[in-house]
Formats: sequence, structure tokens, C-alpha cells
Amino acid sequence: MWVAEQSPGWVKMFALSGLSLWSVVDTLPQPGGRAFYLSCDGLGEVSEPVFFNGDEWEDIPADHWDRPRQEGADLVGSSDHAQEMNFYLAAPAYTTGRFIDDTWFTTPGLLCRIPDGAWPRG
Repeated sequence: MWVAEQSPGWVKMFALSGLSLWSVVDTLPQPGGRAFYLSCDGLGEVSEPVFFNGDEWEDIPADHWDRPRQEGADLVGSSDHAQEMNFYLAAPAYTTGRFIDDTWFTTPGLLCRIPDGAWPRG
């Protein structure tokens, strides 16, 4: 897993293989915490993102999609897959105030291996 600051109050976490962050995020001791969860498999299939809001997973609120739609985020990309990913990544970007750019990719982070059994399986 790679962990780095996203913006004040937000952290970005990427599971590079294996463990799904779905079960990880809701076991972290962050009362009232929020999280976006987006999953893409090795075949390029993207699951619709969901939102962890305080203590439960839910669909991302409809108003989170308004700005990405207005800005045409679903029209940017060289393929249908790229357009879909751009649209799905726009909602967390507008919410956290941090977009994927050169600075985002060079933010120092921590790469760590999570041993099997570290979190209960859901």
C-alpha cells in the first residue's frame, strides 16, 4: 500500500495488489472520517466509486458529480476507459481540492507491505 497526504484532512492510499482498501478504511480508528473508494482491476474494469461517510459506506452523493459534469470531466481522455477514470477521479479532486498533476505524483509517501491477516476480512 502507498500512503501520502492528499490535502489537509485527506490522505491518499493505493493498494498496489492484493488487499482491497474497502475493508481497511472502515476499520481505521477515525471517528467521523470520510473516504472515497475507487477500484480498477487489471483488465481495465472500473467499479463505480463509493464514499465512506463517518461510519458507513454509501453511494457518492449526487452533488459530488455536478461539478465534474459541468467541467466536462467525462469528455477528457483518449479512450472510454480514460474518460471514465477522469470523471470518477474528478469528484474526489473537487471535494479535496487536490487534482492529479505533476506535484501530486511527486508528493512523498510511504510504501509498505501489509501482512496477510492484518485486517479482518469483510
